[in-house]
Amino acid sequence: KIPDSFTVSPCADGDAFAGIADGVRGNIACIQLAGYAEVTYSGAAPAFGWCALCADGKGGVKVSEDGKEYLVTSIDAENNKVGIII
Repeated sequence: KIPDSFTVSPCADGDAFAGIADGVRGNIACIQLAGYAEVTYSGAAPAFGWCALCADGKGGVKVSEDGKEYLVTSIDAENNKVGIII
């Protein structure tokens, strides 16, 4: 999430997420804002196709009733990973 100018921080449970923190080095973070990303999920597995997601507060995502919709293209239920188009 974006708490202040030129600042990012981890999302709390239920927060909307603007992108995926792809790497952090010192005070610099690389944030992926578009394209394909593979992230962990908690709770129920997301559905294929358009699915509302939000942050799970643990660095992953979870299904949300009113979150932003992302295109889910792959689901690895064994490893709790989901591929999404941001």
